[in-house]
Amino acid sequence: MSARSIGDIWLKNGRGEWNPINVKTGLVGSEGQPNIVSLKRVMSAMFERKIDSYYLLMVKFMVDMDERKISHRVHFVDMLDWMALPDGETVITYNAGPGQSMLKAKRFFELLSSGFAPERVSIRRKMELLMELFLLGERNLLRDRRRDRKVFKAQYDSFMDEVDSFSIDLEKQKEFLIR
Repeated sequence: MSARSIGDIWLKNGRGEWNPINVKTGLVGSEGQPNIVSLKRVMSAMFERKIDSYYLLMVKFMVDMDERKISHRVHFVDMLDWMALPDGETVITYNAGPGQSMLKAKRFFELLSSGFAPERVSIRRKMELLMELFLLGERNLLRDRRRDRKVFKAQYDSFMDEVDSFSIDLEKQKEFLIR
């Protein structure tokens, strides 16, 4: 049994190297923060000199119910080139909890529609940006875990003070929308 691939499909370039491609589809206007790939897996594949890029193939559909028509736009980009924008921002974010990198889709599509195209980034710079993103995600995870521990400890202490008189609050159960 093999490990799950970091690419949905792979494309062979003119030098005989294979490049992973992540395929994303969706409706125009539904631009949240879709998962892209495990950041650690991309970094490890680069450390091991297995890849030098990570491509996204995005197909965005537009549905016109009045005209009964469906159209689409196709975008093909190296995600790693989109990590170094001129304003110092990135369209990639990282959540160290699940370990996923995610696309800031709204910002990404705003830039695309304005005609912006990022410059190609060197391998050294790609890895620097990946490491910065990784370290930021790890710091945020530690901060969030400390906050959660503090909040849940306070809730636990309050609950334990009152647990001997525990009863279900039927009014609060209405939030479950049970019918």
